[in-house]
Amino acid sequence: PSQNVKRHPPGCGRRGPMVRVLSFSGHILQTLPLSKFSRVGDFAEHVAALLNAPNCSLVGKSGVKFQEHLPIEESGLNEEDEVTAVAETLDPLLQMLELQDADGTLSWDNLEELQDAALRTEQSLLECACSSCSIDGDAMPCLEWLDQRVPPPPMFCEDGPSYCTLSLDTPVIHGGARVLVFPDPSDGSRVAKVYSQETSMTIREVLRIGRSRPDLELLRGDLQPGEVLKPTISVKSHSRHEICLQLGHVRYA
Repeated sequence: PSQNVKRHPPGCGRRGPMVRVLSFSGHILQTLPLSKFSRVGDFAEHVAALLNAPNCSLVGKSGVKFQEHLPIEESGLNEEDEVTAVAETLDPLLQMLELQDADGTLSWDNLEELQDAALRTEQSLLECACSSCSIDGDAMPCLEWLDQRVPPPPMFCEDGPSYCTLSLDTPVIHGGARVLVFPDPSDGSRVAKVYSQETSMTIREVLRIGRSRPDLELLRGDLQPGEVLKPTISVKSHSRHEICLQLGHVRYA
């Protein structure tokens, strides 16, 4: 189903641009200021909760979807727009973690708790992947399901209850997320490389980004006898719509 999101009519006596969220039948779900939200994704999550849907897209009159990672002021949303909110039954993050079936069935009936557990688990998976970057070989740790409310999904029950044995093919970043990879500070550049793909990103792909490092060749030329230089990659920030990774290195004798 689709819902229309319209601006609050002028003369309402409220400060700042207002949005009026309407159901498909024209029922007003809520009227609220756009200034409540810092990013499009925050606005979309709020509307999705009103619709009791796992996910929601905001689409302009031209049919172009507003990008969730963008700040409101950079998104193109303005007070003359009419925006359509499209409820989506499938959530890429929940599906990646096997918390939602292909037909949209959720593994837990409390959507807020489910999404909160999924977001924290994705970050833990990604941090495990990054921690393996400087280790020789492809040995992977086990990750325990720590959420006390949501039962562990099937991928966390293969090697005993509540544990997932990671492999190079384990997905750690859900499809649709915007990934920014910031260069090693020694590189002198602050420009991040942007990755975005519809399918999930695996540990193999994260390690390839962390280990394929032509920028470290110059540093290796300055190594003293017995010294070792290893690439690193770490999670700089993590949210549902945008993930920032930081390249680096360690040097030791």
